[in-house]
Amino acid sequence: MTSAGGRLLVVVPYRARRRHWRALAPALAHHLDGAGLDWRLLVVEQADRRPFNRGLLLNAGFALAAEPGDTVCFHDVDLVPEPACDYSPVDRPTHLAAHVEQLGWELRWEDLFGGVVLFPADDFRRVNGFSNGYWGWGAEDTDLRLRCERAGLAVGRRPGRFRSLAHRPAGDSDRLRRAAASPETAVNR
Repeated sequence: MTSAGGRLLVVVPYRARRRHWRALAPALAHHLDGAGLDWRLLVVEQADRRPFNRGLLLNAGFALAAEPGDTVCFHDVDLVPEPACDYSPVDRPTHLAAHVEQLGWELRWEDLFGGVVLFPADDFRRVNGFSNGYWGWGAEDTDLRLRCERAGLAVGRRPGRFRSLAHRPAGDSDRLRRAAASPETAVNR
């Protein structure tokens, strides 16, 4: 079931993680089919050698495939849903990856808004999507949450639980905290 006339569009940013994709794709398909959802999956790959730009890839996927009435799920390739994850339509931006294996299955930061996020398509347009200005690891998800706050959108959370697929640390782990502490990072870039 999806929102009025819409469906679930899952957008996955990707680069050089074939092992992760091979684990996520069948698990996600099984999960979404089992939930009876009308869904489509779009993988958006960054092919150049520049630092990874997750926000830019997710914006491109949204622009390519989102339709009015869709619920859009922005989904990291290294997070595999456990059985109770609820991908059903939402009426507000909603963080789904509250309990992630690599974080000890705990919600470590109350304002965490990354990994797997659901959005009504109209709300994503309203906040002008992700910033395209974050190259490398982190901060684009915090920036998106700040955009929601500035647009007056309440942010929800579902108690999703995700198995983490191992990978090397991707860089500056303090970048997320700096972005959260600095509201001026939420600009339309």
